[in-house]
Amino acid sequence: MNVRTGYERAELKLRQDLFFRHTLDQERAARDFERERKSMKRVVDHLKSSHKEDMERLVKEYEDALQTEWISYQDLVSQANEDKRQAREREITAFTHVRRMQDMVEHTTMISNLLEGDLVELQRLDNEVGF
Repeated sequence: MNVRTGYERAELKLRQDLFFRHTLDQERAARDFERERKSMKRVVDHLKSSHKEDMERLVKEYEDALQTEWISYQDLVSQANEDKRQAREREITAFTHVRRMQDMVEHTTMISNLLEGDLVELQRLDNEVGF
């Protein structure tokens, strides 16, 4: 019985040692897991922060590019409106000039007709008087 008791004691001691090691291993695994979880949380937080900064930078760049394009577009529209206004002024000036020339031609034609009528009258008078 003593042998069996010794065997049982050795088995009990071995079981206790295995249970103690298992408990220590579980605690170590829990600590390692918690440490790894905290480490991953820091990495994720850093990546989120980095992503947020990159997004803010890209939004700022796109807003600046959009503003530059908008200003360029507005300049082009303003230039096109100015060109249109100048072309309209040239058209009005040319129309006015043509209208004046047409009035001058009509006036000259009227004077020419009057002078022609006077010339005919003078020729008639000259024929009547007989110089």
